[in-house]
Amino acid sequence: MEARNLPASTLLIALHPSLHDRLLSSLLYNSRFILLLAANGETVVNMFRSRIDIALLLISAGLPDTDSFTTIAGIRLIDNRVPIILLADYMTLDTMRLAITIGCNEILQTPDTPEPVEAIINKYLS
Repeated sequence: MEARNLPASTLLIALHPSLHDRLLSSLLYNSRFILLLAANGETVVNMFRSRIDIALLLISAGLPDTDSFTTIAGIRLIDNRVPIILLADYMTLDTMRLAITIGCNEILQTPDTPEPVEAIINKYLS
């Protein structure tokens, strides 16, 4: 496994389409981030495998085509240190425990504004 000790600026993002406009415009405004966008879980895993500069993953629970937990498990087979933030509208306590067990660092209820997402990103990249 290759070390990922490069500057913490590249984010790999896979969001449900309804979240793109609301969250990405704010993150794009913050010039310290380089954003890589993935349309589904399979693309997330492939992009992560092909790059060593990804510092954090932001993934929606409702990804098209691939279960988010399968995506997270695939990332954890490649790297168990990169922070993974899962955005979800609703999760049961059992599902939250499963997400943490699989490898999520944080679970965040899908916000109406970008500030909570930015705060979590800053927590891991500061």
